[in-house]
Amino acid sequence: MQKILSELQEPGGPEKNAAIFKKVQPPASFRNEDAEAMGKWVSEYLKDGGYFLDGGWPAVYKQMIIRAFPPINTDGEINAENIEPTMIRFLANVNTFLQENNNNAALRGFRGSVVV
Repeated sequence: MQKILSELQEPGGPEKNAAIFKKVQPPASFRNEDAEAMGKWVSEYLKDGGYFLDGGWPAVYKQMIIRAFPPINTDGEINAENIEPTMIRFLANVNTFLQENNNNAALRGFRGSVVV
């Protein structure tokens, strides 16, 4: 990530990296399947964790998820104009997560990596 962020500052860097991203990006059908599977996993996790024993508070859970995953790209695609802000927002969110005081030892092991 750091290498890509530094390349974005070079002439033609945003265009080059956006083109690479589009080349390696899975087809939309795969991304949609992954999103559906993730939604099912999250709901199963919450049910298994006891969050719906009392009927649940879906509105509260949605707000918690929104807070944990703020938008990083609302354009619906990666292009030369938005690749840098998208990456910076993603990294900022990951860094916030990794630096929280309640992280376990496994997560603290990522501190000092290219992400943090």
